[in-house]
Amino acid sequence: MGFFGHFDQVVLKSILRVSNYWAAANRNRYPINMTNALNALYDWIPCPCDNRCNCKEYGCTHHYIRKANISFTEAKSHFLSCFIDEKMRDAVSVGRKDGRGAKAVEAIDYYQMQWNKLPSLLTTHLLCTEWYDNGWRTLCQSFKAKADTIYKAKWLALLAVDTFVPYDTGSIRLLNREYGGDTYFDLLSSIRADLSSHLRTNATSISSFRLYDNPNEFFTTIPLGHSRPIGNIVDKLFLTL
Repeated sequence: MGFFGHFDQVVLKSILRVSNYWAAANRNRYPINMTNALNALYDWIPCPCDNRCNCKEYGCTHHYIRKANISFTEAKSHFLSCFIDEKMRDAVSVGRKDGRGAKAVEAIDYYQMQWNKLPSLLTTHLLCTEWYDNGWRTLCQSFKAKADTIYKAKWLALLAVDTFVPYDTGSIRLLNREYGGDTYFDLLSSIRADLSSHLRTNATSISSFRLYDNPNEFFTTIPLGHSRPIGNIVDKLFLTL
């Protein structure tokens, strides 16, 4: 049993509440930017899986599915607003590779080159039986979750927000301590198992888990009861610890 398996809904909701409190004092207003990205890039659709899928065990009702034909330019705009400090955005946006934003620029360049060769859209999420296909698995096995790959994982989280988990310098140390693994794919697999354990132990659904995060308390423009993406919730929990 890992981190999620040891704590109930009340504890996790409390951690996320603290995260939103501090986010409200942060100039970047990341919860609002993530909501804008969800609205622009994703459709919130009824669960398309059949009854044999693992997600049905956890009461899944909806998925976030990225819209088809999103341009790289539009995706880059939301990547910058969701994951890059506003003081760095202009430099990163124009491709300056000196300073703190160098790794972000490298990640942008990488995904721009790969844009038309990316694996097919994922219609599943982290708790589904087929939560990845071979293309996404190969990409996730191509790097280890560490400080140097922060922006590579953030891009993946933007492309499949219900499957991939972003991380930062502080949170990746805790994630690796808790879940380890040789590759980012291994890390995700362990997070998936732990999240499943939490839902079973607490007899709760993935739909309820999405509501643990309530940014509306501090960001009133985000609708009350807005279902949050799985990867974003995991990221916020470990970022706040």
